Amino acid sequence: MKKSIFYALLICCLALGGCSEQLEADVFGLSAHAADFTAEGGEKNIVMNTACDCELSCSDSWVTLSAQYIETGRSELTITAEPNPTFDSRQTIVAIVNDEFGVSGQIAVRQAGIVPCIDCDTTLDTTFEGGTFQIEVSSTIPWEASTDADWLTLSPATGQAGMSILTVEIPSLLSDASRHSEIVLTNTEHKVTKKIKVNQNGLSQTEKARTITYTTDDNNPISKSDFDSAFDATIIAHIFDSGTGMLIFDKPITCIGYHAFYNCGNLKSITIPNSVTSIGNSAFSNSGLESITIPNSITAIGYSAFSSCRYLTSITIPDSVTEIGEGAFWDSHLLTAFYGKFASSDNKCLIVDGVLIAFAPMETGTIAGIPYYYLRESYTIPDSVTAIESSAFYGNGLESITIPDSVTAISSAFWGCISLTNIYCKPTIPPIELGYFSEYSGQIEYWGTIFLPSSVQKIYVPRASVEAYKNAAYWKEYASIIVGYDF
Repeated sequence: MKKSIFYALLICCLALGGCSEQLEADVFGLSAHAADFTAEGGEKNIVMNTACDCELSCSDSWVTLSAQYIETGRSELTITAEPNPTFDSRQTIVAIVNDEFGVSGQIAVRQAGIVPCIDCDTTLDTTFEGGTFQIEVSSTIPWEASTDADWLTLSPATGQAGMSILTVEIPSLLSDASRHSEIVLTNTEHKVTKKIKVNQNGLSQTEKARTITYTTDDNNPISKSDFDSAFDATIIAHIFDSGTGMLIFDKPITCIGYHAFYNCGNLKSITIPNSVTSIGNSAFSNSGLESITIPNSITAIGYSAFSSCRYLTSITIPDSVTEIGEGAFWDSHLLTAFYGKFASSDNKCLIVDGVLIAFAPMETGTIAGIPYYYLRESYTIPDSVTAIESSAFYGNGLESITIPDSVTAISSAFWGCISLTNIYCKPTIPPIELGYFSEYSGQIEYWGTIFLPSSVQKIYVPRASVEAYKNAAYWKEYASIIVGYDF
């Protein structure tokens, strides 16, 4: 019955005439006359209230219809468009036909082409520690990655359309100056560019207080299994890049402790943060240290702290230092000078409260403009010295030494001086033995001798004091080589 009514209406429409669009609208009752798609494709639903049965078709394979035949009445047609793999737009039609009544209509199907684009985050921020970072890149076109910064490493250098990962490696920044650059993703064919700003912050003052920076001479990091026990903070990271390393602590450190860098032969230089107040016993002993800046926060330098640092050429003691342990610089044969607090006027000795604790045995010269080092052959100890500490002159190349009459006590100061042949000792009263600090007992102990090397041939003393020296404790064992001298 309903179909007969629709047919009757159709006949009336045909009899009355009118434009084809109006006829189509009346016959097929389309809710929309076009279906528009993006390049990704998808589905569109169109409602049809048809006055007659009809057939539907589309000649293009990228369009799929949910039905090819629709009966009279209300129906929903689903048009599916496949993704457009090109950058060009395309269009087609869905034909609607009823041959019995000779009526037809159409639905326009339009699809945009791919939009050339590269999409990703536009900033990459990191701390001084750097690291490896992954950036998701979503693109409809291939791309190439480039940067002018030699401190950025990009992998891969190219990417294809779709989702991909750009890996960025940023080395640690061992300074307080920030640095900035950018990564550029480009496709020259489509003239598309995407820029990523890269910002790396330098060390803040707070971060500096919890880091120790160092360099090595073999491009390898220093290696120790007991680092943590040498500091009053915990190492949370140890980073190294191009000959420079950094120890990062969980809090500011105040002490570089016992054996901290002991035996680190490849250690070349070190920067100590201003939070440190003490350098512990043997902290840098037997290391390859060539230079060090002791901050003005240091108050104490421990026993043997820089002993056997055979590449250390000079050192400056800041005004903040009030205590230097025994043998702090013994056996450091390349020392040419001491500077700062406690340094003698000729920069050859460290003198603390009248006690000579260290001697810089090396001299420098030049041949044809080329600097070289040579061992000093003789030395006169400054008149300000009242005592000479154990190992103060250990192992240097002196052949002759003059002790001023101000000296009242002496320990095994010349131990290991295998070239020493003559000692000129001016005091009229034989100096007594100066005790030494024992690292093991933690107390002042005595050798019971002044340990003169066997190379010594003569000890020259004031003529009036010859017998006093030959009978004095510690000196009498050298009575056979003690002779009088007119000073």
